[in-house]
This record gives sequence, structure tokens and C-alpha cells, in this order.
Amino acid sequence: MKLCVVIPAYNAEDTVGDVVTGSKKYLQDVIVIDDGSIDNTAVAAVAAGAVVIRQSENLGKGDALKTGFRYAIEKNYDAVITIDADGQHYPDEMPKFIDKYKEGGQQIIVGSRMHAKSYMPKYRYRCNIVGVILISVAARQYIADTQSGYRLYDVNILKDINIQFPRFQTETEILIKAGKKGYKITSVPIKAIYNDRTETKSHFKRVADTYNISILVLKSCLWSKKTLRGF
Repeated sequence: MKLCVVIPAYNAEDTVGDVVTGSKKYLQDVIVIDDGSIDNTAVAAVAAGAVVIRQSENLGKGDALKTGFRYAIEKNYDAVITIDADGQHYPDEMPKFIDKYKEGGQQIIVGSRMHAKSYMPKYRYRCNIVGVILISVAARQYIADTQSGYRLYDVNILKDINIQFPRFQTETEILIKAGKKGYKITSVPIKAIYNDRTETKSHFKRVADTYNISILVLKSCLWSKKTLRGF
């Protein structure tokens, strides 16, 4: 199997180096998508050993992910592990995704934080519960954690999905479209780090992005087969 790590990053010079270094303990091919950062994110990522693709302007997490997915498809990788650049996730949990993927089958594997309720800020937990219910219904299968950015995607699934929505909607769109197409979405339990640094580094806008994701879920009820076509 040929796997790579894709890290979407925006103004993450203080944290991206550690994420790259931690990821390279398990997978040598680490690609950082610098989403128009105005700090030294790219410099820190290169110093840690990552391949860096720079976007000239800040287009949002979704576009950064799509750039990483295109790279993985062009380089003939079998699967992509995505991990956030803000240091919220532990790279040392990457073997869980790899081992699960080795069990076989084209699938998406989501790192679920929902078993560790006591460690998650209350507002995040409440939003996630609502997301799990609504997005699982839309995807036609239970998904343990719909907002986690720590995931493994089989590249064949990415080729088969038409990704249209930007920013933080992209990850929800992929789950729903993959589910509607009959792909298996599984999970592995992970821990997450919540502190002043990771909360400050997060670019998720609680009201605006939650609203946009909710509208996407509603729109998904009307998606035709044409809407679901390939990347």
C-alpha cells in the first residue's frame, strides 16, 4: 500500500512542524497545503521534512484538502490520511488508521473523539452530537464523529466523488456523498488536545460554519446521481 499524509495549514507556523515530524514517524510522504498563510508556515513545514504546496491566497480548508487530494491522485497513492495543522491531534495515533485500512475494502476511516466526552469542550460536544445525528441520516449509515478532521480516505472514493463545497463544508460533503454511494464509513477512537493554543489556532467559525454545514445537509436531500459523480 502507498499512503501519504495531507495537512491543510493556515498560519500554523508554531504547530505544523511538530505535526509533520510526528506524522513522518509512520508515513514518509507528508504533504502540507499552505493555504495562503501570511506567516512562516511553509518554512516550518519544509524544515520538518514535508512537501509543501502553496496556495497564493486563503481559500479555506476545503480547497486545501482538494489540492492535497489531487496531488495524491496524480502520484498514485492508495489512501490519504488527513490531520489538522493546529496540533489538536496526536500523530502517534496514525497506526490505528493504517491497521484499520489494512483490513481491506474501500472505505473512509474517521478518528472519533466522542468516546472521550469529558475532554471535549461542551459546545463542541453538543454540536457534534447534532452533527452525528443529521449527517448519519443523510449518509445512510452511522458515523461516530462527523466533524473530526483526522481521517483516512481511500483514493478510489475521492476519485468517485464530485466535491463542490468549500471550507469546512467539504468534509461533511464527502461523508454524505460517500455514504449515498454505498461506501463504508468506519471509525477508530482517538484523543484530542483542547487547550488555549489549539482553540486559538482553530479557524472554525462556530455560527457561520455550523450554519453552512446545516444548509449543506438540507441540500443533500435533493442531490441527484449526477451531483455525486467523480472528483
